[in-house]
Amino acid sequence: MKALLYKDLLTLWKYLKSYLLMCVVFQVASIAGEDFEFMRFYPLILVSSLPHTLLAYDERSGWEKYALTLPLGRKKLVGSKYLVGLLLVAGSFLLAAVTGLVRSWREGIFDPFDYWFELCVLLTLGISVMSVALPMSFRLGTEKGRIANMVCYGILGGVLVIAVLLGDKLGLSQISLNEWVIVPFLVLPAAVLPISWALSVRWYEKREF
Repeated sequence: MKALLYKDLLTLWKYLKSYLLMCVVFQVASIAGEDFEFMRFYPLILVSSLPHTLLAYDERSGWEKYALTLPLGRKKLVGSKYLVGLLLVAGSFLLAAVTGLVRSWREGIFDPFDYWFELCVLLTLGISVMSVALPMSFRLGTEKGRIANMVCYGILGGVLVIAVLLGDKLGLSQISLNEWVIVPFLVLPAAVLPISWALSVRWYEKREF
């Protein structure tokens, strides 16, 4: 597993370091930028999709077929991508936590509830994007998996919009709505991630090359 992780991190640094730099720039810019919500959410979405990109590099280089001849096992090959994804999401999450504190200090306003709620949303978003993208990619391959992921993201986005519109129609205030959904945002990452990993392992073990 250490060797697989090292290989993925090397690939990440050699071919995708511009994406990592972009994430840092966006997070730092969120301190002073007016459109700070986009600048804070976009890096989490970007880094959580990078494991899918690493998998695409593996497919194009023929690494997948070569790796299956080694005494590694498909479970470890799946696990390495999830581990890289968690490291990326954790790094971006910590950076977002720091920049959020700096922005609050700069504006002279700090609301603990809003701060922790935003962090919960960021963490859930990052893990959810990765958890949706990887099973489809391991099952269908990265090209077909990308199309399936777009459909899934569209469905999730539609559900979120409907939930917000329903909350407005019911007359729920933003604060009461936040208080109602903060528990699912805390529980969802812990529940979704192991299910996603189990599906990826199961589907990848059945996949034929």
